[in-house]
Amino acid sequence: MEANRSVSTVHFKGSRSVVSGLTWGQQWMWKAVVAHAPNYQHLNVTRTVEVASGRGIDDVQMALGRLLERHEALRTRFCVDETEVPRQTVVREGRIPIEIYEVGEDDVATASDDIALRLSDRSFTLPELPVRVAVVTARGVPRRIVLSVFHLAADGESSNVLMTDLTHFLSTRERTGNDLPGPPVVHPVDTALQESSPEGEKRSRKALRYWEKTISRFPERALPPVCGPHRVLRFQEFSMRSKSMYLATRSLAARYGVPAWSVALGLSAVLLAAKSGNDGCGLILFSHNRLDKRAGTESGTLVQDAPMFLRTAGERLPDVFRNAYRAAVFASMHARYDPKGLDDLLRNSTRSDGGRADLSCTVNIDLSEGELADIPSDIPASCDQVEIQNAVSETVMGAEGGFAHEDMSFFLKMWKEDGDRLRVHLRADTSRTPEEEIVTFLRDLERLTVAALGREEVVASELVGTVERFRSPCS
Repeated sequence: MEANRSVSTVHFKGSRSVVSGLTWGQQWMWKAVVAHAPNYQHLNVTRTVEVASGRGIDDVQMALGRLLERHEALRTRFCVDETEVPRQTVVREGRIPIEIYEVGEDDVATASDDIALRLSDRSFTLPELPVRVAVVTARGVPRRIVLSVFHLAADGESSNVLMTDLTHFLSTRERTGNDLPGPPVVHPVDTALQESSPEGEKRSRKALRYWEKTISRFPERALPPVCGPHRVLRFQEFSMRSKSMYLATRSLAARYGVPAWSVALGLSAVLLAAKSGNDGCGLILFSHNRLDKRAGTESGTLVQDAPMFLRTAGERLPDVFRNAYRAAVFASMHARYDPKGLDDLLRNSTRSDGGRADLSCTVNIDLSEGELADIPSDIPASCDQVEIQNAVSETVMGAEGGFAHEDMSFFLKMWKEDGDRLRVHLRADTSRTPEEEIVTFLRDLERLTVAALGREEVVASELVGTVERFRSPCS
């Protein structure tokens, strides 16, 4: 693919310049930045927007300028002050560069994917504004806009809002005060102010009480005991792309009247508990924290985590799925808190028997959009067991590379990708979960999901034993 590259700029002029401390969500994300520095490029959020016909490069530049003016998070620089406390500075006026790539008509999609990787393959520097932009053109006409945004400035949910707003601004050429895409944005600086208020402090205390109570039920050892050397890049990540798990998850969700994500979450907990020999599983769950009306208008990063405990021993599958749903929703209701308060809590917390809770297992299951978001109205016709079982042969496993440093010992991430597949990634500390066990866990999770079909009366933990007994020696 041949591409001619040129560089232009986008001018923006917002309503204010202000300096502030970080929000709770930004402080939470800052820990990940520090843990991975200087190689935290995986914390970039990349999105692509189609440009409607009839729009020129001037229209694109105007729309991008309006996007930066509406969202202070995109014109915010991050720094560390003289006391080593992270701060954010909103820039009122300035310019950002945009890269313009001219390609052939047939290369637009491929070029967009390649450019998205290129924009996101390097870490944002702290003095840099937290957004990079490229425009893909064919015959001089803008076809797609690619944005890479620093995770300190946007999470997955707010990046979706950014794309919605950008699409709106591309459709309106006039600069008027009456054509905004929605209600006024609550900016991170305003969120930080609200969090430091008496109301915010009360909310944090309530969340931390939930943390203390919940992790007291966590086991002391969440992962199977292992011994032996680990890789030089100690944290290794593997992926699985599974059509059979997608189909089975949908079918189970429809059969038991629960969202698909609660099926995936419940079975992950069942498998972890069985492998570690525990009666239940304690998980740290990522939450997008946009459960109330105000949060829906908040720009920036709100994502934080919260613990949930799921008892699995002796539980039937329908109960596991329903309990997973309830536990996850309740955890998400307590996932906005002052991270410094949590640090203090964890330094002093113990289990009810005096031991230390193992908080090493973290899950981020993003099945909140499309047909996997809601409870299916009926069992999809395509989800028959023969088809699902045959689809196992189409599963693709892959190695995603490694990290020398990570703040999570076991991180399971799941989302739907095109082609009716679930994409499941597991990154783990190889001193606790050897590479072969990472792959085995992914395979066993797929087998467990498929094996759960039509097994309403089976105790979930017993089903794991069935899956492991029939595991292929070559898997």
